[in-house]
Amino acid sequence: MAATTLLLTGDSLTPQAVEDVARRRRVVDIHPDALARMARSRAYVEAIAQGNKAAYGINTGFGALAEVSIPKEDLMQLQRNLIVSHAVGVGEPLPFDVARAMLV
Repeated sequence: MAATTLLLTGDSLTPQAVEDVARRRRVVDIHPDALARMARSRAYVEAIAQGNKAAYGINTGFGALAEVSIPKEDLMQLQRNLIVSHAVGVGEPLPFDVARAMLV
């Protein structure tokens, strides 16, 4: 019997469900209410980014540069740089099931 699609709600994920996604390739979908909450969160962060009040890592640098204001026209690059700076790897790629577990 095929497993049902795992519907991510933001509050119902179990260790068993993670294992099903990772090891048995259970299909995953996101509940519309969770998508709406994500959209509201994004809108909130975008509003902060467009404002003038400093918000760590949104419109300021990171770490020692936390007090440095980043110009609005550079904010997209700031966020891209953050992701790229963490995208380096060491050693062999993770096994497929481990990567799926981490993503879910």
